[in-house]
Amino acid sequence: MKSKQHLYSRLLIVLLITTVVELMFHRELLILLIVGLMLMFIMYKRNKQKRPNQHSVLFWLGVVCIVLAIAGTVSFRLGLLIGLILFVKHLFDIKHTADLINVQLQEPNRTRETKRLAKNKLIGDYHYGDTPFEWDNINIQFGIGNVIIDLGNTVLPPGENIAMIRGLVGDMRIVVPIDVGIALDYSAFSGQLNYQESETATVLRQENLVHYSDNYEEATYKIKLVVSVIIGELEVMHV
Repeated sequence: MKSKQHLYSRLLIVLLITTVVELMFHRELLILLIVGLMLMFIMYKRNKQKRPNQHSVLFWLGVVCIVLAIAGTVSFRLGLLIGLILFVKHLFDIKHTADLINVQLQEPNRTRETKRLAKNKLIGDYHYGDTPFEWDNINIQFGIGNVIIDLGNTVLPPGENIAMIRGLVGDMRIVVPIDVGIALDYSAFSGQLNYQESETATVLRQENLVHYSDNYEEATYKIKLVVSVIIGELEVMHV
């Protein structure tokens, strides 16, 4: 799974692209941006003249116009919000290690008890199944972070089981035992599917992908993976 630095760089690129597109379709902000660029261009055209004070004024007027134009976009404000969240995370020194679920493997009781398997997070990583655990359908929601689910440390009941993952930005890895059939429903604004049965990665751009493993129909144990993310790569390993 790629590093968080790469994940954040992709998010920054998307925010920059959306900011540029938004400026192109917002006439007032576009005019302000053009005025700022023209002022800076005039300054450079006259840089050989001995008018440093005038050049300084033109430069700062241009900078102010450009900053106001960019700050007026929704994408820029969204980027500031995400940056603030990441800064708060750093201040509180949130650990980057995943939450582990420490329960013993056992046969499910006839009487089901209410239990909490994992807490949804705005920022942080999930590591689901690092130790043996009793199976229950998975429903994970997250903001920014990476998700790892290892189904090799549980016993799936016969039939179709469900794992739902919904988030904003993050890469995901799901490890599935070889004898388990997989039904995958993956949607992403900007994503990529790395699947063991396929030699090449599948890139998604505002798309939804549905895929069934070769052994899905005859498999006794099945897992339906429903994954929805704005930006993030999904890796499915059949081991």
